[in-house]
Amino acid sequence: MNSKIKVLWFTNVEVNPQSVSSALNDGGRGWLSTLASQVCQETDLHIVAVHHRKKKLKSEYFTNHYLSPKYYILRRLLKWILGEWNVEGDLTPAMQRVIEEVNPDLVHIHGSEKQFIKIIPYLNERSIPVLVSLQGVVSVIAKKFTAAYSERFIRTFWHEGGGSKSSLFPKRLSTVYKQIVVRAEREERLLKMAPYFAGRTFWDRSIAHLFNPQAVYFHVDRILKPIYYERCWSSENVNSQVYTIHTTLSNSAYKGFDVIAEAVYLLEQSGFTFQWRVAGIAERSWSVRAAKRKLGKKYPKHALVLLGHLRAEELTERMLNAHQYVSASYIENSPNNLAEAMVLGMPCIATDVGGTSTYIDHNRTGMLIPSGDAYALAGCVRYLSGKKKKREALGKQARLSSLKRHSGERAKTALLNAYRSIIEGNKDKTGPTSGSKPVITNG
Repeated sequence: MNSKIKVLWFTNVEVNPQSVSSALNDGGRGWLSTLASQVCQETDLHIVAVHHRKKKLKSEYFTNHYLSPKYYILRRLLKWILGEWNVEGDLTPAMQRVIEEVNPDLVHIHGSEKQFIKIIPYLNERSIPVLVSLQGVVSVIAKKFTAAYSERFIRTFWHEGGGSKSSLFPKRLSTVYKQIVVRAEREERLLKMAPYFAGRTFWDRSIAHLFNPQAVYFHVDRILKPIYYERCWSSENVNSQVYTIHTTLSNSAYKGFDVIAEAVYLLEQSGFTFQWRVAGIAERSWSVRAAKRKLGKKYPKHALVLLGHLRAEELTERMLNAHQYVSASYIENSPNNLAEAMVLGMPCIATDVGGTSTYIDHNRTGMLIPSGDAYALAGCVRYLSGKKKKREALGKQARLSSLKRHSGERAKTALLNAYRSIIEGNKDKTGPTSGSKPVITNG
């Protein structure tokens, strides 16, 4: 008789069995795959993602289920022509069918960004416990979107030029902004009904209790890709000819590329010789074009190098060959990129936003600066550039604290304990069992 608990995941990205079974870190094995490889050994795991063609697939690790949007081709066409963004339609009936088929002991929704949270009322009605992991909090992202660019800029900036595979006609940045606002409204409405949250920072714990003061919060840290545990930064091994700063970010308005570009300009003006490498975006990325328009003549000319998307191995090599790491986001919860740099043992500078202060203890495991302040960022970079021993001490403490925080065994144990606590509490109809609620410190 199978005594494993049956858990159903809803995930924003697909988790395939190959990424779990392969011992090679091919760059596609993300943190969800790493977590699945831990959890599937002790649960009957089912994972749901959205795909218009793929069918249910059972492997030795877990069972993949796929939600197929109705009229997907037509919706894609409308998005290409008219800018219609909701290519998925309403997936609620499809989600209900998967739940009825699997009949899980618990449903775990990874992230509140997509429409999976629409299933919460259905689960509550049927007394199926649901745990929501907080990743990015869209309600706050919507507020911070205009921190980098004014509403007028958002209305007038062309996000896509048109005439491409993704867009027939040009589209303004306001299209992206409206999507985020709609998702934020949905999130605020539905998370009030969520009985259980999982998170990693003091900030997301506070947000969870703001959404639902009666909800139970479980602290479950994130497992990173194996390569970041295996390598270790050392100032002695950095062989760059000039002082090098590294940043990894995505093509988003709130990730702070405009702040980085301005800081690079200020450092250039000060006569500092350096190179600032940014992975994840390229010259054609809209966030680069937006920063150029915003800064005008203050956009840097020489020291800023855009690397584009890099596989995990190349990205790690770039990071290990830099003197320090910078995260300049306007909002973050528990940023993977910063966590990876800290696990590598890099000296890090990050903006004091969202959950970053849970990761960085200022002046001990890294340096915190104000959000949106290019002068503070440039000044901190220049300060650390002349403090080799300080950088080494920050990197050493960052690695020690991060290895503990992102321990795979610790994260797996915390998540499985949360599952058992929720399931037992649901059986009793009185909440989590006595003594099972985790003690939460610093997050």
